[in-house]
Amino acid sequence: MKIRSTELLLTVLLVAKTVAAATNALPGTFSMPLAPAVPVASPKAPSTSPIRRLVLDPLQVLVIPVALDRVTTLRFPSPVSDLVSALISTEPHPGAHFLMTFHPGESFFSVRALQAQAATTLNVVWKSQTFVLQLQESSEPCLSVIFEEPKPTSPTLQATAAANLPRSKDATAAKYLDLARQLDFLKQEFPYTLSNVDRVMADSRRTVDSVEIHLTEVVHHKGDRIGVARVLLANPLGAPVDLGANGLAVQFNGQLLPILGSDFDGVLPVLSERTALVVFQYPATGAIPDPTDIQIVIPSLETVPIPVRRVRRSPQ
Repeated sequence: MKIRSTELLLTVLLVAKTVAAATNALPGTFSMPLAPAVPVASPKAPSTSPIRRLVLDPLQVLVIPVALDRVTTLRFPSPVSDLVSALISTEPHPGAHFLMTFHPGESFFSVRALQAQAATTLNVVWKSQTFVLQLQESSEPCLSVIFEEPKPTSPTLQATAAANLPRSKDATAAKYLDLARQLDFLKQEFPYTLSNVDRVMADSRRTVDSVEIHLTEVVHHKGDRIGVARVLLANPLGAPVDLGANGLAVQFNGQLLPILGSDFDGVLPVLSERTALVVFQYPATGAIPDPTDIQIVIPSLETVPIPVRRVRRSPQ
Protein backbone atom coordinates (compact mmCIF):
# COMPACT_ATOMS: atom_id res chain seq x y z
CA MET A 1 0.00 0.00 0.00
CA LYS A 2 2.89 2.31 0.74
CA ILE A 3 4.45 1.59 -2.65
CA ARG A 4 1.20 2.37 -4.47
CA SER A 5 0.90 5.68 -2.60
CA THR A 6 4.44 6.63 -3.56
CA GLU A 7 3.82 5.73 -7.18
CA LEU A 8 0.61 7.77 -7.20
CA LEU A 9 2.42 10.76 -5.69
CA LEU A 10 5.18 10.57 -8.30
CA THR A 11 2.60 10.35 -11.06
CA VAL A 12 0.74 13.43 -9.81
CA LEU A 13 3.97 15.40 -9.51
CA LEU A 14 5.04 14.38 -13.01
CA VAL A 15 1.72 15.45 -14.52
CA ALA A 16 1.75 18.74 -12.59
CA LYS A 17 5.30 19.49 -13.71
CA THR A 18 4.45 18.67 -17.36
CA VAL A 19 1.34 20.89 -17.34
CA ALA A 20 3.27 23.74 -15.74
CA ALA A 21 6.01 23.45 -18.35
CA ALA A 22 3.48 23.44 -21.18
CA THR A 23 1.70 26.43 -19.71
CA ASN A 24 4.68 28.63 -18.82
CA ALA A 25 6.98 27.54 -21.66
CA LEU A 26 10.10 28.42 -19.66
CA PRO A 27 13.47 28.12 -21.42
CA GLY A 28 15.03 24.72 -20.98
CA THR A 29 11.82 23.03 -19.87
CA PHE A 30 9.73 20.40 -21.64
CA SER A 31 6.59 21.64 -23.43
CA MET A 32 3.80 19.24 -24.18
CA PRO A 33 2.78 19.54 -27.88
CA LEU A 34 -0.83 20.52 -28.47
CA ALA A 35 -2.98 18.93 -31.13
CA PRO A 36 -4.01 21.28 -33.97
CA ALA A 37 -7.56 22.56 -33.77
CA VAL A 38 -9.93 24.85 -35.61
CA PRO A 39 -9.14 28.39 -34.42
CA VAL A 40 -11.93 29.79 -32.26
CA ALA A 41 -11.74 33.46 -31.35
CA SER A 42 -13.36 34.26 -28.05
CA PRO A 43 -14.39 37.91 -27.58
CA LYS A 44 -11.60 39.96 -26.10
CA ALA A 45 -13.92 41.83 -23.74
CA PRO A 46 -14.52 40.36 -20.29
CA SER A 47 -17.08 37.58 -20.23
CA THR A 48 -19.34 39.69 -18.03
CA SER A 49 -19.57 42.51 -20.57
CA PRO A 50 -22.85 42.36 -22.52
CA ILE A 51 -21.51 44.63 -25.29
CA ARG A 52 -18.51 43.54 -27.30
CA ARG A 53 -16.50 44.79 -30.25
CA LEU A 54 -14.82 42.15 -32.44
CA VAL A 55 -12.56 42.40 -35.49
CA LEU A 56 -13.80 40.22 -38.34
CA ASP A 57 -11.56 37.36 -39.45
CA PRO A 58 -12.73 34.81 -42.08
CA LEU A 59 -10.17 32.29 -40.76
CA GLN A 60 -11.58 32.16 -37.22
CA VAL A 61 -14.80 30.93 -35.66
CA LEU A 62 -16.34 33.66 -33.50
CA VAL A 63 -18.21 32.37 -30.44
CA ILE A 64 -21.35 34.36 -29.60
CA PRO A 65 -23.17 33.54 -26.32
CA VAL A 66 -26.94 33.99 -26.64
CA ALA A 67 -29.69 34.02 -23.99
CA LEU A 68 -33.10 32.40 -23.80
CA ASP A 69 -34.88 35.48 -22.48
CA ARG A 70 -32.90 38.31 -24.10
CA VAL A 71 -32.02 39.31 -27.65
CA THR A 72 -28.51 39.53 -29.08
CA THR A 73 -28.01 42.02 -31.93
CA LEU A 74 -25.01 41.58 -34.25
CA ARG A 75 -23.97 44.47 -36.50
CA PHE A 76 -21.62 44.34 -39.50
CA PRO A 77 -19.90 47.43 -40.94
CA SER A 78 -22.24 47.40 -43.97
CA PRO A 79 -25.16 45.31 -45.33
CA VAL A 80 -24.54 41.55 -45.43
CA SER A 81 -25.02 39.65 -48.68
CA ASP A 82 -26.24 36.28 -47.41
CA LEU A 83 -27.01 34.24 -44.29
CA VAL A 84 -26.70 30.44 -44.20
CA SER A 85 -27.56 28.49 -41.09
CA ALA A 86 -28.92 25.34 -39.52
CA LEU A 87 -31.46 25.09 -36.69
CA ILE A 88 -32.26 28.82 -37.02
CA SER A 89 -35.67 30.09 -38.04
CA THR A 90 -37.26 33.50 -38.58
CA GLU A 91 -40.51 32.20 -37.09
CA PRO A 92 -41.16 29.90 -34.10
CA HIS A 93 -40.72 26.30 -35.23
CA PRO A 94 -40.53 23.02 -33.24
CA GLY A 95 -37.23 22.07 -34.84
CA ALA A 96 -35.55 25.46 -34.43
CA HIS A 97 -32.97 26.06 -31.71
CA PHE A 98 -32.61 29.79 -32.34
CA LEU A 99 -34.97 32.55 -33.48
CA MET A 100 -33.66 35.24 -35.85
CA THR A 101 -34.95 38.66 -36.85
CA PHE A 102 -33.45 39.99 -40.06
CA HIS A 103 -34.50 42.57 -42.65
CA PRO A 104 -32.80 41.98 -46.03
CA GLY A 105 -30.45 44.75 -47.04
CA GLU A 106 -29.62 45.72 -43.46
CA SER A 107 -26.23 45.41 -41.78
CA PHE A 108 -27.57 43.93 -38.53
CA PHE A 109 -29.70 41.04 -37.29
CA SER A 110 -30.84 39.70 -33.91
CA VAL A 111 -30.94 36.18 -32.48
CA ARG A 112 -32.34 34.50 -29.37
CA ALA A 113 -31.97 30.93 -28.11
CA LEU A 114 -35.10 28.76 -27.93
CA GLN A 115 -33.61 25.81 -26.04
CA ALA A 116 -31.22 25.42 -23.14
CA GLN A 117 -27.66 24.38 -24.11
CA ALA A 118 -28.50 24.96 -27.78
CA ALA A 119 -25.62 25.51 -30.20
CA THR A 120 -25.27 25.96 -33.94
CA THR A 121 -23.27 27.82 -36.55
CA LEU A 122 -24.32 30.78 -38.68
CA ASN A 123 -22.36 31.62 -41.84
CA VAL A 124 -22.51 35.29 -42.81
CA VAL A 125 -21.40 36.35 -46.30
CA TRP A 126 -20.04 39.89 -46.30
CA LYS A 127 -17.87 41.52 -48.96
CA SER A 128 -17.47 38.20 -50.81
CA GLN A 129 -16.09 36.48 -47.69
CA THR A 130 -17.71 33.99 -45.31
CA PHE A 131 -17.56 34.58 -41.56
CA VAL A 132 -18.52 31.71 -39.23
CA LEU A 133 -20.38 32.55 -36.03
CA GLN A 134 -20.91 29.87 -33.40
CA LEU A 135 -24.06 30.61 -31.42
CA GLN A 136 -24.27 29.08 -27.94
CA GLU A 137 -27.01 29.39 -25.35
CA SER A 138 -25.55 30.99 -22.23
CA SER A 139 -26.58 32.57 -18.95
CA GLU A 140 -24.02 35.33 -19.64
CA PRO A 141 -24.94 36.41 -23.17
CA CYS A 142 -23.73 39.17 -25.42
CA LEU A 143 -26.54 41.65 -25.92
CA SER A 144 -24.76 43.62 -28.64
CA VAL A 145 -21.84 42.60 -30.86
CA ILE A 146 -20.24 45.21 -33.11
CA PHE A 147 -18.03 43.74 -35.82
CA GLU A 148 -15.18 45.82 -37.20
CA GLU A 149 -13.47 45.47 -40.54
CA PRO A 150 -9.75 44.72 -40.26
CA LYS A 151 -7.53 47.51 -41.51
CA PRO A 152 -5.52 46.73 -44.67
CA THR A 153 -1.83 46.41 -43.89
CA SER A 154 -0.44 46.73 -47.42
CA PRO A 155 -1.30 48.39 -50.76
CA THR A 156 -2.38 44.99 -52.10
CA LEU A 157 -4.85 44.52 -49.24
CA GLN A 158 -6.10 48.06 -49.70
CA ALA A 159 -6.74 47.42 -53.38
CA THR A 160 -8.58 44.19 -52.54
CA ALA A 161 -10.74 45.92 -49.97
CA ALA A 162 -11.60 48.68 -52.41
CA ALA A 163 -12.51 46.15 -55.09
CA ASN A 164 -14.98 44.44 -52.75
CA LEU A 165 -16.84 47.67 -52.05
CA PRO A 166 -19.87 48.33 -54.26
CA ARG A 167 -19.31 51.29 -56.54
CA SER A 168 -22.16 53.38 -55.24
CA LYS A 169 -22.72 56.90 -53.98
CA ASP A 170 -24.03 56.05 -50.53
CA ALA A 171 -25.05 53.26 -48.18
CA THR A 172 -28.62 53.38 -49.48
CA ALA A 173 -27.49 52.36 -52.96
CA ALA A 174 -25.33 49.55 -51.55
CA LYS A 175 -28.38 48.21 -49.71
CA TYR A 176 -30.46 47.98 -52.89
CA LEU A 177 -27.57 46.52 -54.88
CA ASP A 178 -27.23 43.69 -52.36
CA LEU A 179 -30.99 43.11 -52.42
CA ALA A 180 -30.97 42.81 -56.20
CA ARG A 181 -28.11 40.30 -56.17
CA GLN A 182 -29.79 38.04 -53.59
CA LEU A 183 -33.46 38.67 -54.41
CA ASP A 184 -34.44 35.07 -55.21
CA PHE A 185 -33.05 33.73 -51.96
CA LEU A 186 -34.35 36.61 -49.85
CA LYS A 187 -37.85 36.45 -51.34
CA GLN A 188 -37.98 32.77 -50.43
CA GLU A 189 -36.70 33.26 -46.89
CA PHE A 190 -38.50 36.54 -46.10
CA PRO A 191 -41.62 36.68 -48.30
CA TYR A 192 -43.57 38.98 -45.97
CA THR A 193 -40.74 41.51 -45.56
CA LEU A 194 -40.22 41.74 -49.33
CA SER A 195 -43.89 41.62 -50.33
CA ASN A 196 -43.60 45.11 -51.89
CA VAL A 197 -40.58 44.16 -54.02
CA ASP A 198 -41.26 42.92 -57.55
CA ARG A 199 -38.99 41.75 -60.34
CA VAL A 200 -40.16 42.71 -63.83
CA MET A 201 -38.42 40.86 -66.64
CA ALA A 202 -37.63 42.95 -69.70
CA ASP A 203 -36.04 42.72 -73.14
CA SER A 204 -35.11 46.20 -74.34
CA ARG A 205 -32.15 46.52 -76.71
CA ARG A 206 -30.41 49.45 -78.33
CA THR A 207 -26.94 50.40 -79.58
CA VAL A 208 -25.18 53.66 -78.80
CA ASP A 209 -21.94 54.38 -80.63
CA SER A 210 -21.22 50.64 -81.03
CA VAL A 211 -21.97 49.86 -77.35
CA GLU A 212 -24.79 47.32 -77.15
CA ILE A 213 -27.27 47.88 -74.29
CA HIS A 214 -29.68 45.17 -73.17
CA LEU A 215 -32.07 45.89 -70.29
CA THR A 216 -32.99 42.47 -68.88
CA GLU A 217 -34.97 43.25 -65.70
CA VAL A 218 -36.04 45.89 -63.21
CA VAL A 219 -36.35 45.20 -59.47
CA HIS A 220 -39.04 47.59 -58.29
CA HIS A 221 -39.32 48.64 -54.60
CA LYS A 222 -42.81 50.09 -54.57
CA GLY A 223 -42.76 51.30 -50.99
CA ASP A 224 -39.48 53.20 -51.38
CA ARG A 225 -40.11 54.32 -54.99
CA ILE A 226 -36.74 52.83 -55.92
CA GLY A 227 -35.82 50.82 -59.00
CA VAL A 228 -32.79 48.66 -59.75
CA ALA A 229 -32.12 48.03 -63.43
CA ARG A 230 -30.05 45.06 -64.57
CA VAL A 231 -28.23 45.88 -67.81
CA LEU A 232 -26.07 43.73 -70.05
CA LEU A 233 -23.41 45.79 -71.87
CA ALA A 234 -21.33 44.55 -74.81
CA ASN A 235 -18.28 46.06 -76.48
CA PRO A 236 -17.65 44.43 -79.88
CA LEU A 237 -14.71 46.70 -80.67
CA GLY A 238 -11.04 45.88 -80.54
CA ALA A 239 -10.39 48.72 -78.12
CA PRO A 240 -11.68 49.42 -74.59
CA VAL A 241 -14.56 51.87 -74.16
CA ASP A 242 -14.68 54.33 -71.27
CA LEU A 243 -18.21 55.53 -70.60
CA GLY A 244 -17.05 58.17 -68.15
CA ALA A 245 -17.72 58.80 -64.49
CA ASN A 246 -21.50 58.94 -64.94
CA GLY A 247 -21.54 55.61 -66.80
CA LEU A 248 -25.22 54.74 -67.20
CA ALA A 249 -28.39 56.75 -66.64
CA VAL A 250 -32.10 55.97 -66.61
CA GLN A 251 -34.59 57.91 -68.73
CA PHE A 252 -38.36 58.12 -68.25
CA ASN A 253 -40.69 60.23 -70.38
CA GLY A 254 -37.74 62.12 -71.81
CA GLN A 255 -36.30 62.99 -68.40
CA LEU A 256 -33.33 61.52 -66.58
CA LEU A 257 -34.17 60.03 -63.19
CA PRO A 258 -31.86 60.55 -60.18
CA ILE A 259 -29.20 57.85 -59.93
CA LEU A 260 -28.40 56.67 -56.41
CA GLY A 261 -25.52 54.42 -57.39
CA SER A 262 -24.25 51.56 -59.50
CA ASP A 263 -21.74 48.72 -59.41
CA PHE A 264 -20.49 49.65 -62.89
CA ASP A 265 -17.15 51.50 -63.09
CA GLY A 266 -17.76 52.85 -66.59
CA VAL A 267 -15.13 50.77 -68.44
CA LEU A 268 -15.81 48.09 -71.05
CA PRO A 269 -12.70 46.04 -71.92
CA VAL A 270 -11.94 44.83 -75.44
CA LEU A 271 -14.53 42.40 -76.89
CA SER A 272 -16.27 42.05 -73.56
CA GLU A 273 -19.69 41.75 -71.96
CA ARG A 274 -20.50 43.11 -68.51
CA THR A 275 -23.58 43.10 -66.32
CA ALA A 276 -24.35 46.33 -64.46
CA LEU A 277 -26.87 47.19 -61.76
CA VAL A 278 -28.17 50.76 -61.61
CA VAL A 279 -30.15 52.07 -58.62
CA PHE A 280 -32.47 54.96 -59.50
CA GLN A 281 -35.19 57.02 -57.81
CA TYR A 282 -38.70 57.43 -59.17
CA PRO A 283 -40.39 60.86 -58.83
CA ALA A 284 -41.28 61.67 -55.22
CA THR A 285 -44.89 62.56 -56.01
CA GLY A 286 -47.58 61.23 -58.29
CA ALA A 287 -48.26 57.70 -59.43
CA ILE A 288 -45.27 55.38 -59.59
CA PRO A 289 -44.44 54.84 -63.27
CA ASP A 290 -44.56 51.38 -64.75
CA PRO A 291 -40.98 50.16 -64.36
CA THR A 292 -41.08 48.90 -67.94
CA ASP A 293 -41.42 52.48 -69.23
CA ILE A 294 -37.74 53.25 -68.76
CA GLN A 295 -34.73 53.32 -71.03
CA ILE A 296 -31.02 53.02 -70.31
CA VAL A 297 -28.89 55.80 -71.76
CA ILE A 298 -25.17 56.61 -71.80
CA PRO A 299 -24.77 60.35 -71.09
CA SER A 300 -21.22 60.54 -72.46
CA LEU A 301 -22.22 59.03 -75.83
CA GLU A 302 -25.74 60.33 -76.44
CA THR A 303 -25.91 63.14 -79.01
CA VAL A 304 -29.65 63.60 -79.46
CA PRO A 305 -32.67 63.13 -77.15
CA ILE A 306 -33.66 59.48 -76.99
CA PRO A 307 -37.37 58.69 -77.50
CA VAL A 308 -38.80 56.52 -74.78
CA ARG A 309 -39.74 52.99 -75.77
CA ARG A 310 -41.95 50.75 -73.74
CA VAL A 311 -40.01 47.77 -72.43
CA ARG A 312 -41.73 44.54 -73.43
CA ARG A 313 -42.91 42.70 -70.34
CA SER A 314 -42.21 39.01 -70.23
CA PRO A 315 -43.42 36.37 -67.75
CA GLN A 316 -41.39 35.97 -64.54
